[in-house]
Amino acid sequence: MLSTIIGCLAVVIGANGPSRPMPLESPLSWRSFATTGQGYLHPFGPPVAHPISRAECASWVELHGIDPALRPVLETLFETFVEEHNQLMRRHLPPYLAAAAEASDAMLVFGVTSPECLRAVADADRLFVAAVEASTKAELALIDSVVPLLPDDGVDRVPMLMARAERRKHRSFTTTSRWVHLELRPLVVAVAARASFDDSRAPLLRTTLDAYAVELTKQLGLWATSMREATREQRRRWLNHDGAGAEARSAFERPARVAARIRELHLQTIDALGSAFGDELRPEWRRVALEHLYPELYPDQHALHSFFTALSTEPSLDDAARTAIDALHRDYVAAYERTSATLERFCAQWDDAVEEGTGSEVAEGLRRALEPQLRAREQLSQDAMRRCEVLLGITLIDRVRARLGPMPPAATTPAASPR
Repeated sequence: MLSTIIGCLAVVIGANGPSRPMPLESPLSWRSFATTGQGYLHPFGPPVAHPISRAECASWVELHGIDPALRPVLETLFETFVEEHNQLMRRHLPPYLAAAAEASDAMLVFGVTSPECLRAVADADRLFVAAVEASTKAELALIDSVVPLLPDDGVDRVPMLMARAERRKHRSFTTTSRWVHLELRPLVVAVAARASFDDSRAPLLRTTLDAYAVELTKQLGLWATSMREATREQRRRWLNHDGAGAEARSAFERPARVAARIRELHLQTIDALGSAFGDELRPEWRRVALEHLYPELYPDQHALHSFFTALSTEPSLDDAARTAIDALHRDYVAAYERTSATLERFCAQWDDAVEEGTGSEVAEGLRRALEPQLRAREQLSQDAMRRCEVLLGITLIDRVRARLGPMPPAATTPAASPR
């Protein structure tokens, strides 16, 4: 299931044998045509920021069962796509950037709500849509060309490939939402690569991921449509001097609601995939997913999960000490999970407020807003460590910690006595 990344060099054969390797051309993005030092006012976000890559196309061999012997054919088809895609981008992106540059210049001279700026943005809006549609059309043509390479039982993968192209199009709109750009399939592929993975669980994982991809594509389509409508509505209000401040920003309440539904889809699917992975890999899957979803919260260097696991195997513990430590461990895990769940909800609520744009919350402010609650979670771990020291003594605790390697400094307690 692992993605295969093919090389990015081609060998040009001449009359005297191979010449120096020549870099293969990549799909062009808007950055390929941007002028250094020129400002651009994008109506929704920069179009064609991340076209399908050579590596993603190469991963179809493993992901969709293409015979590895056909890899050179797939590479040739991708080169044809690059040629066609880049021809379209050379036609669509320079006019778009010219309009976005004009809008930026008008904003600096007349202001972002001025008729001059808004008219230029409207031109960029129209050209944005055309460029994104052209890029998607080229990608869908690539998928059509790949269909003959799929195995007989792999033709059902075509809708999944097309859905991925649609999601790429929908994500052309700028957003700080962690949920809009999230894809769970790469995380599943990484965890499924573990040696302990049970191959018999692969069909259930695929079925779960396919259902998720279909619904995610649908919801992202609704989100993109509502973002386009909200942005245009905001510009219309500015142009007509019809409302300002929170009233104008309320246009984004609908895309914020869709983003919240997308979040729920991700979270529900993470739970379903945990069941699909089974008991052995479920904890690893949840760890990988949470670290990807909430980099502000995980990994937590102060967490004591590994410490308690190591302590449970300490041979010097008598029955009474082991019983006490087991009870302390259970209490700690319950409190830690409650605290972490509260932190996750806080992140979600902050994300919702940022997307709606009706309050003072900004994406960059989340980490600072989390600091008091993160300190409380850290204190929870320190308190549990102190109780372990009181129960077992610092000497034993230090021995267990030494087996685990570097950990945050222990919070020693005068009442603890060596044991």
